[in-house]
Amino acid sequence: MRIRLKSVEFDPRTAKQVVVPPDWDSWIVQFARPLTREDIARVRRERGLALQLYIPEGAYLERADAQLVARLRQDALVRWVGPYLPEYKLDPAVARRRADSERVIVVAEGYADVPGEDLLAVIRRAGFNQAETIRVPPRGMPRVRVYVPPSADVNALTRLREVFFIELAPRMVMDRQD
Repeated sequence: MRIRLKSVEFDPRTAKQVVVPPDWDSWIVQFARPLTREDIARVRRERGLALQLYIPEGAYLERADAQLVARLRQDALVRWVGPYLPEYKLDPAVARRRADSERVIVVAEGYADVPGEDLLAVIRRAGFNQAETIRVPPRGMPRVRVYVPPSADVNALTRLREVFFIELAPRMVMDRQD
């Protein structure tokens, strides 16, 4: 039951434990087995988990405070709880493209509980002034297109709490063939 993210894959039981600040709020919660409808209802009711951002195998990305994390670690249904680290947020394709070009255009995706305007404001306060919100469907996760100049550190985006994941912006190709 390895954790499989786009940027990294690891076995949480053998991975090095990382110490995070007490106010850390982004966590991966891996369950010991697939959840039944009853399990989902109980975990949502008793623990207040959203269970919306699934991570293979049997894990979810959750926003939680230290008290909830401590309670989750005592739950028999929970196999492992660990921090969702900044380095997990960056698609490896961004780093590859960054090495090949002067500037890169990325899409920063925020958590569902962060309004798009707030995500845009946080990104601009971090020094990325060339950024714009992307229209998303209702109840979707906010997305911001960010133009990262050569002098900027794209990893600064990974340290923003409001950011869930950063990937390359899709490239539009104009095809003149009819």
